Amino acid sequence: MKNHFQICFFRVMLLILAFFPTILFSQTDTTKTLNTNINLNSCFISEDMRNNICADSNVVFLSNNGQSWQRINNVISSSNYVNLRSIFFIDSLVGWVAGDNGKAAKTIDGGQNWDDMNMQIQSRINQIRFSNSDLGWAVGNNGIILKTTNGGSNWSVNYQYFIVNSLNSIYVFQSDSNLIYVGGTGGFISKSTNQGTNWQSSNININKNILSLKFVDSLVGYVVGEDKLICKTTNGGQSWDSIAPPQTSSGVNFTSLVAFSDSSIVVCADNGLIYQTDDNGNAWTTLNVGNNNSINCIHYQCGYILGAGDSGSYIQMTAVDPNLRICYDAYNLCLNMCGQGNNSCIKQCGEIFIQCLKILFPRLDMY
Repeated sequence: MKNHFQICFFRVMLLILAFFPTILFSQTDTTKTLNTNINLNSCFISEDMRNNICADSNVVFLSNNGQSWQRINNVISSSNYVNLRSIFFIDSLVGWVAGDNGKAAKTIDGGQNWDDMNMQIQSRINQIRFSNSDLGWAVGNNGIILKTTNGGSNWSVNYQYFIVNSLNSIYVFQSDSNLIYVGGTGGFISKSTNQGTNWQSSNININKNILSLKFVDSLVGYVVGEDKLICKTTNGGQSWDSIAPPQTSSGVNFTSLVAFSDSSIVVCADNGLIYQTDDNGNAWTTLNVGNNNSINCIHYQCGYILGAGDSGSYIQMTAVDPNLRICYDAYNLCLNMCGQGNNSCIKQCGEIFIQCLKILFPRLDMY
């Protein structure tokens, strides 16, 4: 993990020098298209900065540079055709995918080879997440929550909300594996503080389907969903306030988000647009990435955002988390104290920056 933070240090320093303090993100290119017309449903940047996308038709796409892509077919070996809905990597090698008909698979070599997992269900799995290499969760249709404690070798039904048509998203805290949130149809939200032993249901009091949820810390979180739904909580889900862009057309569905801080988020939508705010939703910036295809997912890692959507379209952007200004200022202060030519001191400044990243990374939506 140390090498990961060292690499991230240099990447983020370049981005900070390039973009601070005037902009949060910068589009590096318009929407690109993979050599396919299938829909791309979920995306993830692993810690080695590899781009990973899962798609319809039982396909995963991998790329080390975002320019050339490797297509992995028949990821689920037991099914000729399955739409993959979610992809997740805990490190550069170990990852999981899940999708329709309870189908899921695991890789231990960075996505080159996949082994089927028995999820014990037949309904669609909408999202899969892990807090470490052993403890994982999956949510899906019929309000079902699945849990594994051995990396996916065995799964069991942890809970089932019969009143919910579908659970679409799950957020597992990396810093506290006891704390978990799930969200689904009809504005349904539930929270566990003991790894799923007990669940406390709540509601955003808006009868709209939640498609994605992310948390900054144990108190501050966001949900996005159908028909202009963007809500924020500052008290651990006890209450939610709408912060949706007022200029957005009715019927637009917000599909995924990156939560940078308690005031800054980036949201993608099914109208092909990306929205960003850094002041709690009082003002929004809209980015048109070049076509009207739905953007189904976005993921942030170490200064970059990867998005993917319908008809094989994807977008890559540079992004600087405003929180990283704290690390940058500390690094500059340290350098000023070192003096010119004091290489040992300068090296220690780099270590300070890395430690700062380690503190802030749980807030950077690595997972």
